[in-house]
Amino acid sequence: MNAVLLDHFAEQARFCDAFGSPLMARLIEAMATSRPADRPPRSSPACSLPWSPHRPPRNTACGGLRFFAYQEKRTALLHKLKDVFRHFRSQPVRRVIELINPILRGWVNYFAVGHSSRCFSYVRHWVDMMIRRQMMRAQKHQGFGWATWSRQRLYEELGLFNGYHVRSRTPKVSPA
Repeated sequence: MNAVLLDHFAEQARFCDAFGSPLMARLIEAMATSRPADRPPRSSPACSLPWSPHRPPRNTACGGLRFFAYQEKRTALLHKLKDVFRHFRSQPVRRVIELINPILRGWVNYFAVGHSSRCFSYVRHWVDMMIRRQMMRAQKHQGFGWATWSRQRLYEELGLFNGYHVRSRTPKVSPA
């Protein structure tokens, strides 16, 4: 695997050298060869990069692992929801909510185990904002309607998904 990573760095260096950035080419070559000899190789080539989003989770103080809802997955969810909002802009808000609720429910259930609270609050705020914007557009008004509609109306009356809860890792079967 390290050979694959070094080939990748060498290819990037050749590209930078060919298109007039010799400084960047030298920097990339240095990155490919700057591993100290006394340092043991890591198990995965992606882990050798300090900015890699695929770093293995560290052990916590209580002995468990931390599982994060990665930013790429959140971005993919928001793109999917944005497509729904864009395609159903002229539809009633209840129809849009019926379409996005199963998507949100499945995504939240998948990432509910772990440290996803910040990610859930970001997604919840974004969905609130988009639903409010949809409602304001339906009334030919500008803005988001933060003072017009309460969260209670969005979640109880309109039926927007509100199950953004992080679960602890509990066994499915009780011990004997």
